[in-house]
Amino acid sequence: MRRLFPVSLLALATLSTAWAQPTGVAALQELLAGGYYALAAQVEGPQAVKAQPQNAEARLLYARALYFVGNLGAARAQLARAEPLAATPALKRSLTHLDALVRAAEGDTERATRLLAQVFKAAPDYDIAMDWGQVAWQGGDLETALRAYREAAGTSKGKTEPWPSLNYARVLLQQGQFRAAMAPLETTLTILEQDPNPRPSPAYAEAFYRLGQAHEAMNEIQEAVSNYQAAFSTDPTYAPAGDALRRLENP
Repeated sequence: MRRLFPVSLLALATLSTAWAQPTGVAALQELLAGGYYALAAQVEGPQAVKAQPQNAEARLLYARALYFVGNLGAARAQLARAEPLAATPALKRSLTHLDALVRAAEGDTERATRLLAQVFKAAPDYDIAMDWGQVAWQGGDLETALRAYREAAGTSKGKTEPWPSLNYARVLLQQGQFRAAMAPLETTLTILEQDPNPRPSPAYAEAFYRLGQAHEAMNEIQEAVSNYQAAFSTDPTYAPAGDALRRLENP
């Protein structure tokens, strides 16, 4: 569960003064995009809903900030007040999406998984599918998690992101399906290697490492070592690969 980290009143006052423009919904959007969750939850959010009590989007954004700082009860209260104010299907879906994440954080992963499945069906979106998979996985529903990651991989964004296939492989490895996990791991590497704007990604080293795990589990030690070495070469700070190599090289 996310925790609210203490922020001094002086710091909040200073940030609030510096954040003179924009205000309301626009300010909340920028604060959330910048990761200023405490400021959004403690200062700008209350101000925005006080100024625009009938604005469903302001309450949604305030609820999102409250969720990020771990104030789940307050987030749920804002969602309940926003729900009858939501005038568009897109805004209603966003409310349901966040409600599902709050429920998952509270431990009700079963209900949260169903809500995310409904939202994705109404609007197939990469981020919704990834949250759906994560919540299902968190709740131990591995088959639903696999389905969600397949759906994420099929979206336009998912076709260029390494995470759906990597998470799919992680779940298969957890199930002991070592051979089956290799194909999605190869897909992860292919996506990263075909990126026209390559950038460092922790998925690269992990994909090699997970391939090593799969081979090692099937007693294919030479292949395992080769992939562990590739993971370590990709990122020498990736400790699991270094640990695996030392273990296999010094049995």
